[in-house]
Amino acid sequence: MGWDSFGLPAEQHAVQTGTHPRDTTLKNIANFKRQLKSLGFSYDWDREIATTDEGYVKWTQWIFLQLFKQGLAVQSEVPVNWCAGLGTVLANEEVIDGKSERGDFPVERLPLRQWLLRITEYADKL
Repeated sequence: MGWDSFGLPAEQHAVQTGTHPRDTTLKNIANFKRQLKSLGFSYDWDREIATTDEGYVKWTQWIFLQLFKQGLAVQSEVPVNWCAGLGTVLANEEVIDGKSERGDFPVERLPLRQWLLRITEYADKL
C-alpha cells in the first residue's frame, strides 16, 4: 500500500492551520488504514510506503541525482499555471476556466524556472 503524502490539499491545510503536513498526513494514513482494516481488506502492511518517509525521500533524491549526472535532469524556463492566491504552480487539471479548482483564485500563465526530466532521451535505453 502506498500513500501519496504531498500535494496542494496537504500544503493548504498546513498553511491554514499551522500544522506540519507530516503530522496531518500520518493521522490521515492511520485513519484510512483503520477504515481499510474494518472493511476486511487484506494488504501486506510490511510493504507499506508513504512519500513522507525519510527512506522514500532519500531514494527519490538519489534517483534524481543519477538523472542529473547523466544530463537527464535540466533546468529551463517554461510556462506554468501560477496562482498567486495559493502561492504555487498548478497542474492543468487544477485550473478551471482560468481559476484554481481550490479556492477559485485567478491563475495566469507565466514563465518560471523549473526542473525538467528529459525522459525521451532515456527512452531508447529502456
